[in-house]
Amino acid sequence: MHPRNRYSKGLALEKLAQVDAKLAKHLTFRHGSLQLDFQDETAVRALTAALLAHDFGVHCTLPPDHLCPALPNRLNYIHWIEDVLHASHITDVQGLDIGTGSIAIYACLACAMHPAWTMVGTDIDPSAVASARATIESSPSLAQRITLVETTPHAPLFPRGKFAFCMCNPPFYASPADRQASASAKQEVRRKCTGHATELYTPGGELRFVQRMMDESMQESNRARIVWFSSMLGKLSSLHAAVAHLRCAKITNYAVTEFMQGTTKRWAIAWSFHGARLPDTLVRSEALAKLAPRSTERTTLISANGIAAALRECATLPKEHVDVTVLGEEHVALGLYSACWTRGARRKRKRKEVLAQRADPVLQVELRAQHGKLTIRWLYGMDAVLFESLSKHLFDYLANYSRE
Repeated sequence: MHPRNRYSKGLALEKLAQVDAKLAKHLTFRHGSLQLDFQDETAVRALTAALLAHDFGVHCTLPPDHLCPALPNRLNYIHWIEDVLHASHITDVQGLDIGTGSIAIYACLACAMHPAWTMVGTDIDPSAVASARATIESSPSLAQRITLVETTPHAPLFPRGKFAFCMCNPPFYASPADRQASASAKQEVRRKCTGHATELYTPGGELRFVQRMMDESMQESNRARIVWFSSMLGKLSSLHAAVAHLRCAKITNYAVTEFMQGTTKRWAIAWSFHGARLPDTLVRSEALAKLAPRSTERTTLISANGIAAALRECATLPKEHVDVTVLGEEHVALGLYSACWTRGARRKRKRKEVLAQRADPVLQVELRAQHGKLTIRWLYGMDAVLFESLSKHLFDYLANYSRE
């Protein structure tokens, strides 16, 4: 569970029971504490409604013929999106939730947790949109910041507008037969998991839906106006295939993660056509090592004053092509507006030729010296070759410096 998830230490059933009579009648005292029967769908719906009301100020009626969202797992996804946006230095946030559902759960949670955010939620089910609208309109603060869009199965997935991110929790299954054959589905059936057909099934299942998201995201109009695309996945096999789809399309700026809630595992994938690069701590894990994107960090051993030595080398580069920001002791950031460190660029300078430079950086990195090591982390840029080239240039210089 995400460390910021408010339910990481369990549910405060005793406190909820004192303020929510509808939930209290479903609780029984066993083994020294109040317990809820999670096999009882009515009890679970009462719990979800109570948590939304008392922890987030969202008042809703959960339709009996639609899925009841598990809040801890939904929060894991939102917190991961928060981390992605923070690492990308995005502060002006409008999000998109594809398939928002009967209470627009992601939109409501996101806006309840972030008063400055706005959200757009889409759905192909008119009854879900009507129910979600009733939920949103019951809270004036949400009604001002959440927009619902009823769409159709064959309409474009991404409506008009600019978005910092999009998120999606697509239907797992291709058909009722597919659901029946799934081991996880058999568990759901035992729990009497009720859901509308549009929530449970989509042609080709979750994988085909996410592949469609990826294909539509590659359209120039979409890749320019949405910074981070993302989706949750219910099957590890779907994650493997989704990563393969990105790699086949040569999309290298992506992230994968795993969510754990009790014994339930879910996965998420995000991808972007913009320049912000996420830290390895956010996109790479040992459990998903084979699926992880290329590392954005390079490390080398250094002697004392490694940062100072690296800065001396940067000082030999054209000042108008390099921005240096001191972030702390032995910690700096570099912004480079051309590949001015390369041999080709140096030869041009010797010939007194003007180096072409862009208005925006072609590469941003941070350098941090710690415990006898220098780490270069890629912060921004579209060209992995430039990052590797700069890293090698600085590391070669430091290796020569240490031998002097």
